[in-house]
Amino acid sequence: MKKLVYLLFVICLSTPCFAQVQYPVFGDAKKPKGKVRSFTESCYDISNGEKVLVLKDGYAYNQKGQLVSRFIYDTIDSTAIPTKITYIYEDDELAEEIGPSYNAIYLYDERGNKMVKKYSSKEDTYLERYSYNKNNLLIETVRYGDDKRLRFKETLKYTDFKTLLSRTHNVPDSASLSYFANYSLEPKGNVISERVYAANSYMKYSITYFYDDYYNKNEETRYTSNGNFESRSTFRYRY
Repeated sequence: MKKLVYLLFVICLSTPCFAQVQYPVFGDAKKPKGKVRSFTESCYDISNGEKVLVLKDGYAYNQKGQLVSRFIYDTIDSTAIPTKITYIYEDDELAEEIGPSYNAIYLYDERGNKMVKKYSSKEDTYLERYSYNKNNLLIETVRYGDDKRLRFKETLKYTDFKTLLSRTHNVPDSASLSYFANYSLEPKGNVISERVYAANSYMKYSITYFYDDYYNKNEETRYTSNGNFESRSTFRYRY
C-alpha cells in the first residue's frame, strides 16, 4: 500500500487567466488553472511513516502562458537541478523541445493542430503523426520507428459534448502492451473515473479523481483489477 502526497507551490498573478496552450501536454496537464507564471511539484512517499522525496519538478511559463522550461530536481539533493528541458515557440506554437540528450521538432497544420513530432536521441528515433476530427479534437496518434515500422496506434473517442470518452492503445504483436480505457466525467468536464482494460477485456486497474473548488485535481485513488485499494495521491495547492 502506497501513500503519495504531491505538493504544488504555485506563483499566480491576479490578472485574467491565460489561455491554455495545447502542447506540450506533460506540463499543461498538471498546470493549475489561472494565470500561473511558475510552479513546483513535489511528490513524497509516506507509506513507511517517513516523508521521502520521490519526485520534484518545476515549470516556468512566459507571458502568454506557454511552458518554456521544465526543471527536474535531484531527489537526494532537492536543490540541485541536473536536468533542464527548454521549449521554443514560433508563431505561438511549440516548434522545438530540447533536453540534455534529446531533441524534438513539431509541425502544425493551418488550423494550428500539431501534425508531426520528430524525436531524436542517442537511444531512439521516432516519428509521430496526429489526426483530428472536425472539432479539432485529437482522434489518432501513430508512431513509427526509424525503420518505418509501426510502433503503436492510439485512437480517442469523444462524447457529443467534446469530452473524452475512451482511448485505445494498440501495439502490434504485443497484447501485453495494448490496452483501452473508458472515462466518466462530471458536468464541468473533469474526468472523475478511469477504467483501464487489457486487450482481452480483462480490467487492469481503475482510478478515481477528485477536484477542489478551483477545479484543480486534489486527489486520485488507484484500485487493482479486483477493486482493492492500491494507492492514493493527494495534491495540495498554495493559491
